[in-house]
Amino acid sequence: MSLWIIGAVAAAGYYVMAKPKAAKKPAAKESLEAMKEKYLLQLNKFLKTSSDKGFTEEQIKEALAGKGWPKGFVDDYYKAFFSKK
Repeated sequence: MSLWIIGAVAAAGYYVMAKPKAAKKPAAKESLEAMKEKYLLQLNKFLKTSSDKGFTEEQIKEALAGKGWPKGFVDDYYKAFFSKK
């Protein structure tokens, strides 16, 4: 009888520990959106500040590439950012 109890407790413990947890995708998605907005705000500020200080387009793009920003993204975003002015 005690083996049945031990077995039942072990099985219940395994079930609780091995059961997949519900993913919190909406929270993670909100977090990604918040991060995206934060980085784009920083990029906007960098582009405006650098331009106001007289840096050339090439210098600005080189600085961003040096920090790991993808070249294609920087080219497209740069054009879009300065076409709004």
